[in-house]
Amino acid sequence: MQDKRERRAIRSATVRCLEALWLVGGALSQARCGASSIILDPSSARGDGGAADVQADRVVIDGGASADSGTVCGARHEACCAGGTCSEPATQCDATSNRCVPCGGGGQRCCAAGACSTGACAAGVCPRPSCPSATDPSCRIVELPGGTFTVAENIPGSQQPNITVSPFAMDATEVTVARFRRYYPDRSRVPAPPPAQVRYPGGWYPTASDLLSSMWPSDPTWMAPPGSGESLPIRFVEVDVAIGFCIWDGGRLPTEAEFEWAAYGTTLDGRPAPRLYPWGSTPPSAACDLAQWNDCLGDLGTPVRRVASFAPTGGLYDLAGNVGELVADSLTTFSDPRCWGGVPRTNPLCLLPGVPTTRAIVERGGDYGNTNPAPQLPSALVRRQGSSRGTGSSTSPSTGFRCVYDR
Repeated sequence: MQDKRERRAIRSATVRCLEALWLVGGALSQARCGASSIILDPSSARGDGGAADVQADRVVIDGGASADSGTVCGARHEACCAGGTCSEPATQCDATSNRCVPCGGGGQRCCAAGACSTGACAAGVCPRPSCPSATDPSCRIVELPGGTFTVAENIPGSQQPNITVSPFAMDATEVTVARFRRYYPDRSRVPAPPPAQVRYPGGWYPTASDLLSSMWPSDPTWMAPPGSGESLPIRFVEVDVAIGFCIWDGGRLPTEAEFEWAAYGTTLDGRPAPRLYPWGSTPPSAACDLAQWNDCLGDLGTPVRRVASFAPTGGLYDLAGNVGELVADSLTTFSDPRCWGGVPRTNPLCLLPGVPTTRAIVERGGDYGNTNPAPQLPSALVRRQGSSRGTGSSTSPSTGFRCVYDR
């Protein structure tokens, strides 16, 4: 049997190799690094066959030996090694948390000496491909501190206490038609494959093998020539397209816990927490004074409003209403012990067992629409199936997304 330290060293070297292949456009889905290959094993981390907050944070080395995770210093999202060093490319030690955090990529903190993988460091953050102009409101990002809170605190019988999230940054608005339009020609000219899996603070997230192949939104605004609708949120989005966009732009989809922390847990601008709505305790009027809901008239003959049409809360717009927003987690009840179950968790990432490309994914925040017999208030606590992963899965005119960026 391999010594534990040897297995850890193999894992660290393999992950660095795969990341290097991704940076040069290698085919990660079939990548081999030395004598080992990375295989996601989302069902073996616990004996019950279920998924938990760190279920996907396990890899299998050829030959069947499992590599431990969470104990190797210097790897991304793990403790810095002695002397404050990090072992992986494009990471640096965060002095506050003593964690190795990503740097230099789009939307991420600049690496030491202000270095970015592309473009010039501006205000300590590296530029994103979708945002050539930092003055565009849809290109702002909001820095969010980490913290511990109760998920679903306002839903009787569903409370999940002691959920901790690490610091991260979030798009101030939902991804717009204009930002998505910049992605499509890049994807057409340079069809570099995405990584086989995305690193989250709480685990690994598998990408679909057919990611970005043919699942383009049918949003008529995006399909039309650029015009006055560029600041509308992109809609009709299948989850793997959203995942691919966020990867390309330097980020990832938020987890449920991160989305709810941004909407209900933070107190950046003095709002009380918890609260009933992202902006406070006052419900929006039926005339849509605080959020786009109740089937109010939208902009340009659509049911949605331009992003940043309402007042921000903590610098963030439309965390409730306008379009529902895809997050990374599999959809399950809060009573499910595999993912939630009322126990303390850190950076939970819910990946239910089964074929990765058919999992039902959560949508948060509500949208512009109606539910009979009465309108559904646009609360960020609204949870429903956003889409199932895989080519040909259904999309909705009320579904959009935003990205987050590791810190």
